[in-house]
Parts: sequence; structure tokens; C-alpha cells
Amino acid sequence: TKAQAKAQKVVKKNVSPKDPAIGVIVMMDPQTGLIKAMAQSRPTMGTNWRKGETFYNYAVGRGYHGADGFQGGSTFKVFVAAAALDKGFGVNTSFKVKASRDYKDETFTSCSGAFKIQKKWVVDGPEVGMYNMWNGTAQSVNNYYVPLEQKVGICNVTKMAKTVGLQLASGKDVVKEYNSIAAFTLGSAEITPLSMVTAYGTFANRGVRCNPVIIKSIVSKEGHEYARPSAGCKRVIDSDLADAVNKVFQGPYRNGTLSNVRIPGYTLAGKTGTVPLNKAEWTVGYTPNLVTAAVISYDNSPHFKKFWKNRRSFLRSVTLPHSHTWLSGYGSDAGRRMLQPAMEQALKDIDQHDHFVDPPQSILNGQTAGVPSCSGMGPAACKATLSKAGFEGYYVQQYSDTIPKGGLIGLNRTGAIPKGSAIGILVSKGPQPAPPPDPSGPPTPATPPRKR
Repeated sequence: TKAQAKAQKVVKKNVSPKDPAIGVIVMMDPQTGLIKAMAQSRPTMGTNWRKGETFYNYAVGRGYHGADGFQGGSTFKVFVAAAALDKGFGVNTSFKVKASRDYKDETFTSCSGAFKIQKKWVVDGPEVGMYNMWNGTAQSVNNYYVPLEQKVGICNVTKMAKTVGLQLASGKDVVKEYNSIAAFTLGSAEITPLSMVTAYGTFANRGVRCNPVIIKSIVSKEGHEYARPSAGCKRVIDSDLADAVNKVFQGPYRNGTLSNVRIPGYTLAGKTGTVPLNKAEWTVGYTPNLVTAAVISYDNSPHFKKFWKNRRSFLRSVTLPHSHTWLSGYGSDAGRRMLQPAMEQALKDIDQHDHFVDPPQSILNGQTAGVPSCSGMGPAACKATLSKAGFEGYYVQQYSDTIPKGGLIGLNRTGAIPKGSAIGILVSKGPQPAPPPDPSGPPTPATPPRKR
């Protein structure tokens, strides 16, 4: 097909078979499960690695004699958002974000119950300030999504991922393996591009999951048509929930990390993903009629150990030696270089284009909860009270002429607010000090002009 030919051409242009990296594109019709394209940078079967030959299909997992998969990076944030919206957390649920946050001793919830992070686990990101689901998704804010996962529970997040079709490359159960791994929201699991398009395809198809199939039809030379393997399409999540996810994840293409990967004439939803140490970079993009995943990953084969030996950030600011492709190491690379040109061609070949459906405002708004009173409490007791009510408190220092230093002034949010949101606890710094005297002293009076 044209889509397959274009996808293979795009991959070949950006990642050579001889490069110490792997490039893959997979496209699927989310409404039928039919695979439209499956291309990789090493298309020739064989054992001569110097020529770029392989017997691996990097798009699939071990169950199909494929490879070990790739960590998903921030593409997994879609499963956190879906689980959050499903549990009543709205798009205006907001958190105070720090550029760097250590989650040691913080509480998360697995399928077995609450547990605390025992070791130092620092999550970085350049963003600082208040973020909600809209801008937290558009800008892929790690320290928005980890607290959101805390509120929703890792168990619910992994169950959502499994429900919509995410599978581990190993074939093991994603819930059993990752329901107690807090880094799941940052894409710590090895999955395949085929699994990625299946999962995102469920949102594109308004909550109906179709398993991927590669056979469009079976016809004998006499013209007799035989039944092809079924995609087993079935509803797995509510259509309103899927519509809400689609609305939120249009953000990266509209004004976020994928704003330079738009395709004129089409509204796309999707997500970037960057794996720790820049070992792989992803872009997922979809419309109601086509879902595409593109990934570029370093190759951990011993054959390329020398090339990667002194590169601590792997794909970051690297030029691949044979294709001469320069990579930034971030997910939008895979989008700009591979997904965009390949998907644009495939979309042109689709006869009818459906549009995303706007979700009910009620699911976007989510549930609200009343902020408890902290009257008569100190700041620490107030923070504990807010936490017990499901909110996240943070301290804001302010001057006060009436409240002693260290005392509680009040809260910056009261009444009914989005479930699970952050609330500023206003703590007194005492009276504002008087301004220091002017070191130059009082102004010198002007000398009156002399009369003549």
C-alpha cells in the first residue's frame, strides 16, 4: 500500500539499517484493527549485523518472535489521565509543581494497598508553578502526573492500561508486574509499537478496542471469499470517557510538545515520550480513523557498545553515523522526522474522515470536594487535615501584622474545588520589616538662586 511504502521510505531516510539505533513506525485503523503500515529500519532478514540484517520484528513482542520492546516514556501519561477522569478527577485538578521533587517516604497505592517509597526517587522537569490536566498534558509535566497517579492509584492506572490494550513485550501481565511501580506513569515498562497503537486506538475509537489484524481479505483464485481473522472489537470503556481523553490529548499538538508536528487539515491527538537517559523517543498521533506510533531507540546490542560507551545521554544531541540524522533525544524528533510525513500520506488515502466528539462538560469538570476548615490549627496540622480529605497542601509564606511568625493565616482556596487539587497553606512570616534607611541620608535642600 501507499501507507506502507511511505512509512518504510521515511524510516529508511532517518535511521539506516547499519546505524546503532532502531526506527519503527506502526499504523492501524482503530475502527477495524487493520494494520495499515509496519516499517522498521532493518527490513532485511539475515544474520549479518554489519549489513543491518536481523530476524527481529521490532514492532511486536516475544510472543510473535519479536524483540524486547521499548520503554514508553511519557506516552503512558494517557493511562493516568484516563484513570483519573474515570475516577472523577477533572481537567482542573491542579498541583503545585516543583522543578525537582523527591518522592521518598510519600504514599502511593498498589492493588494490595498503600505503600511508601523507601528509597530516594527524584523526578525532574523544568516546569514550576500551578498546573492542571490541560497544561500538564500539553507540556508533559512529570511532576504533575506523578501526584495525579498518587491520587488515582497505580493499580487503577495499570488496570486502565490493560483494559485499553497495552501489553508488555514480554507477554507478562501489566497489572501484576507494575501495579506497585510508581514510575509507571513515566513509562518504565517495555512495550511494543503495535501494543501502543492498540491502546491509543481504543481512545480514538471512542472506547471500543480492536485487536490488530494484518489480513484485509482472503479470496481464492476462483473468487471465493473466506472469513478473515476477527479483530474482536468490543467496548471496554465508556464513550464519554474516551472523548474526554481525546479532548485533553489534543493539547500536545495544539499548544504543547508536538505543536511543530501538526498535519494541515487534520486535528490530531497524541503524546510524546522520552525514555530516561534519552535511550528512546516516541511520538503517538491519532485521528478517529488512523493511529500511528513512531519510535527511535538506541540499540543495546553488544555490537554497538563501543559507539554508546561514552554517551551518558544516548540519543541526546547525537548524529547517527550512517544516516547522518541528528537527534535531540526528545520525543518530538520521532514525530517531526517520521510520524508526520508518514501519517500525512496515509491520511490522504482515507476516503472518509471522522471528527473527534466533544465530551460532556460534566466529565471534564469531574467531581468537587469541600475544603475542610483549618481554624485553630497550626500549619502542619492543617496540612495533615487537607491530606486526609484528599487534597495536597503546600506552604506559602506571607507577612502578617496580626498573626505571629509561623502561625496559620488561612488557605488560598476555600469552598468546593476540583477533587484532589493543591491548596496553599498561608503561613505568617510576621510583620513586614520597615524599609532600610536611605544610605545617602536626607535630601539636601536646593540652594535658592542669588539675586542680582
